[in-house]
Amino acid sequence: MRAAVIVFAGLACLLLLPGLAQAWTAGVTVSPSRADAGATLTYTVTVENTYAQTLGVYDVVLHFDWQETGAGTTLYSETDPISIAVGDSRNFVGPVTIPRNATADTDHAVEVSITATEPGVLGGWSLLGRHEHVYDATIRVTRPLIPGAEVLLLVLVVIALVAVTRRR
Repeated sequence: MRAAVIVFAGLACLLLLPGLAQAWTAGVTVSPSRADAGATLTYTVTVENTYAQTLGVYDVVLHFDWQETGAGTTLYSETDPISIAVGDSRNFVGPVTIPRNATADTDHAVEVSITATEPGVLGGWSLLGRHEHVYDATIRVTRPLIPGAEVLLLVLVVIALVAVTRRR
């Protein structure tokens, strides 16, 4: 009986401890880095696996500084993780709307929260290796042109050119 307990404990350590030994690592980039207040854009988070093993990504969630605490924009969320091989990268893409009242001409903080894990010792994914890492980024919010401003500006330039031409 005692030998069975020792064998069971040893197997449990083999299965569980690798996830505790070292957390996974990844390189993260975001784009675009600037957008107009009020714009809806396609936001991309690129996750590069810089870990020594395949990475299994469960969640990619964004939190912008204009969002309430606890709120976020989910780009990816699955119960079965998506695999990223060593050295490979994957894009997670989704729509993001910049509020019209976001402070313009300012860099706004973006937290990119990624929940991922590494492979388990006997296959599958390590439950104890599942960790959340938060990466910091920014997005520059710019002041949008007034709708139709380009047309109005062009009309004013044409009127000015016609006025100058008639004076000659």
